[in-house]
Amino acid sequence: MDDRGNLSEVLDGDAAQASAERTRAENPPIVEHFLNRMAHADHSPKVLVDGDCNILWHSPEATQLLRPPMPLMIKGNRLQSNLPGSSRRWTDFIDNLGENGDRVFLTADGASTWVLAQGWAEERDRERVVFLKFAMSWPFRDVVSSGLAADFGLTRSEAAVLDQFASLKKPAQIAEQLQISVSTVRSHLKQIHAKMGVNSGVQLLRITRAHCDFL
Repeated sequence: MDDRGNLSEVLDGDAAQASAERTRAENPPIVEHFLNRMAHADHSPKVLVDGDCNILWHSPEATQLLRPPMPLMIKGNRLQSNLPGSSRRWTDFIDNLGENGDRVFLTADGASTWVLAQGWAEERDRERVVFLKFAMSWPFRDVVSSGLAADFGLTRSEAAVLDQFASLKKPAQIAEQLQISVSTVRSHLKQIHAKMGVNSGVQLLRITRAHCDFL
């Protein structure tokens, strides 16, 4: 390896160390412990609560995404589910969490809106704390703000259709939401497939969610 390669490794190491030092300086120990265990480089919403679901800390994405019509939401300073049939399931999930962890799948609006919560509980300073992270039916960012539209040369109308598609909406639902015809939706989707070089809706969804969730 030449000197440039060695220098790159040193700089990368310095950057990682500086980032870790900033995390330690900006967050109390319990949050640092939480972030370390949650692999905080990913962009999934994360919430730290006590045993009664009172919020002790949350990532910036959490307040943007955990809100109606999601089946799980931040309301006041609590994380809760207000949906019939889900509230008791959510409470039981929190009450029964241990150090080995568990997950629960909550749905709303039929099956098109959902939250998959993964968590575990620990005793810290004689208090029970619950660590949670979430996967969601809706992308974390839209097609334009994620850069996907620019990367593939999508028009504004195509981006709007793709946003709805990435939220698992069917063509008829997209048409109703955007107040256009179903044939126009299908035409936009055909153009999107061609521009992005995909052959199926599954491939399109995977690429879109990869951009909008994790970049």
